[in-house]
Amino acid sequence: MKFTCKQKDFLTSLQNVSKAIQSNNTLPVLNNILIKAENGQIILSGTNLEIAIQSSFKAKVDNEGAFTIPAKILTSYISLLKDEDLKVQLESTGDLSIQQGISDTKIKGIPAEEFPIIPKIEKENEIELPANELKNLISKVVFAASVNPSRPVLTGVLFEIDGDEVKLAATDSYRLSEVKFTAKLKLENSIKTVVPSKTMFELSKIISGEKNVKVLFAKNQIVFEWENVKFISRLIEGIFPDYKAILPASSNVKVEVSLSELILALKKLSIFAVEKSGSIHMSATNDGILHLFTEKMASGESSEKISAKVDGKNTKVLININYLMDILNNIDTEKTQIEMGEKLIPVLIKPLNKNNYTNIIMPLR
Repeated sequence: MKFTCKQKDFLTSLQNVSKAIQSNNTLPVLNNILIKAENGQIILSGTNLEIAIQSSFKAKVDNEGAFTIPAKILTSYISLLKDEDLKVQLESTGDLSIQQGISDTKIKGIPAEEFPIIPKIEKENEIELPANELKNLISKVVFAASVNPSRPVLTGVLFEIDGDEVKLAATDSYRLSEVKFTAKLKLENSIKTVVPSKTMFELSKIISGEKNVKVLFAKNQIVFEWENVKFISRLIEGIFPDYKAILPASSNVKVEVSLSELILALKKLSIFAVEKSGSIHMSATNDGILHLFTEKMASGESSEKISAKVDGKNTKVLININYLMDILNNIDTEKTQIEMGEKLIPVLIKPLNKNNYTNIIMPLR
C-alpha cells in the first residue's frame, strides 16, 4: 500500500472514524483504524462492534492495499503535521511509514485480515433529511434516554416515520422527550425502530451543514450517509413503550414564563440543589409568580421568584432541576409553557405556542 494525500483530508476522516472506537476494547484490533487504498481513494473504517463509521477521501494511490493502525497514535500524529501533502507507505517490515518534509515516522499496526468485516446493508427503506435538522432533532431527545442496561429498549431513541412526519422520542421512565418534524418523504409504509442513544449522540457530533443525510433502514441495522461518511449501527430489539398514555390530559395550572429568566434562576438554585440530588420546589401562584426554591441545606438555601402568566389554581411540585435544565436548554423560543397537576401527575414542558416539542418530567415524592 502506497499513497499520497492531503493532511487535512486524512485528519478529518480520522476524527470522524475515531468516534466509533472505545477505549476499553478487549480485542486489540478494535483500537485500530482500517486504512484501505483503492480506486484513487482512501477509505478509513472504525468499529466497536456496535457501530461502524467509514470515511473516505481522494488520494494519489500508487499501490492498493490495506492495514490497521492504532487510532489514538495515528490521529495524534497526523494532527501535528502541516496542511500539506504527506506520503504513506506500508513497509515490508509491517510498519506504516508516514513522510512529510523532514518528518519521517513509522507506526506499528495489525494486518487488515484481523479487522472485523463491516457488513453490507440490504436496505428496506430510505429517506433523506437535512443534516442540521437531524442534528437538532437528536439533541432535543437523546438526553432523556436511559443509561440503565436492565431495560435495553429504554437506552435507545425511538425513530418513527408515518407519512411525512418524522418523530424521535426517548425516555428513562422518569422523563420523556418527543420531537416532531415534517418532511417531504416518499414512503409507502410507516417505520418504527429503536436506535441506540450512543449511536445518535455520536452521530450528532459529526453531522452538520445544509446537505441531506440519507437514512437507510434495514432489518437489524440503520445507516446514515452524507458527503464522504457512512455511519452504521445495530438496532435495539424490543417494543418502545406506548408513552401517549402517560401524557397528562389536563392540568391544574398553565404557566407562561421567560425562558432566559427561568434558566438563570435555575442556575442559581443548582448551586444548592446538588445536596438534595437536584430536587427543587416549583410553585405557581395565581398572583402571577413562579416560585422556585430549595430546602434548607448545610451550605444554605436559595429562592427565586419570576413574573409569569399563570392560568389556574395554585400548585406546587417537587422536581429534578437537572431534568428541567436539559429540556430548557433545547427550547428555542423566548417563552416556555409549563403545565402542572396534582401530586404525581407528570409536569409538561414545551415551547410556547409550539406543539412539535413535548417533554414531561415525573414529580418527585
